[in-house]
Amino acid sequence: MSTERGEGAGLLQSFTELASGFAKKELVAHREAHDRDPFAPSWTDAVAKAFEVGFFTITLPAAHGGLGLGTDSLVPVLRELSRADASLAALVFTHATALEITAEAARDAGADAVYRACAAAPGKPLAIQCFAHPDETAYPSVATDGYEHRLTGKADFLSAGPLADYAVVAGAGERTDAFSYYLVALNDGGVRMGEPVLTLGLRACPVADVELDGARGVLIGSPRRGREYCRRAWPRLALASAAISLGILEGSLAEARSYADERVQGGRLIADWPEVRMILARLER
Repeated sequence: MSTERGEGAGLLQSFTELASGFAKKELVAHREAHDRDPFAPSWTDAVAKAFEVGFFTITLPAAHGGLGLGTDSLVPVLRELSRADASLAALVFTHATALEITAEAARDAGADAVYRACAAAPGKPLAIQCFAHPDETAYPSVATDGYEHRLTGKADFLSAGPLADYAVVAGAGERTDAFSYYLVALNDGGVRMGEPVLTLGLRACPVADVELDGARGVLIGSPRRGREYCRRAWPRLALASAAISLGILEGSLAEARSYADERVQGGRLIADWPEVRMILARLER
């Protein structure tokens, strides 16, 4: 048991060092340029290098070319990336969420289509439809003929949609109180991608609404089990999601301290002003 703990701690330390070095080299130095030009090719190199070092394949099963590790291994990566620029962390998290839903679906039925899509689009993240709560979401309708599924309607808030070739999309058949997950090829003739939606300023992870008009979907897992897949996957994703928020807070505090220790106002460093100290103290809580 102690050996396993030691190996786990060593692995997490390795991921932390890898992500920290990547953030300093690829993100911090170009942060201003990335932020000025939303959804621009200036992000292409950073995303490609993130694929190269393996951030997107941490939870991908080893049988399909990944590391096959649990979502806990994402935590140090997302935290370190978010300290520098949370948008790339959001893109890695989006891809991991699609893989986690797929992993749950694979327990019920085959989900190899998603893994084949990863192999068919190297360097491209999987997109996934995001929603605050399943009961508050309108899903595309699904017409099923044997093993063929056609989706029609609007899929709102497709995270990483403008960058991806494939997406995991929720669709409802005759029962609108239950939904299924489908893999949709975004270059399909029945898919029309909208313009990127300006939301939280996460430049590397653009979000868009998608119109589907008879787009072919490959069923992931069993029919009408989408809600169950979400329920089972989320506890494993929650810690990774929290790591992004923690990284943003830590990065903001570090930047604020650095600025306060350099900026002079009224003849003294602003770090010496009581009001600034109060602001920094609130960030530290």
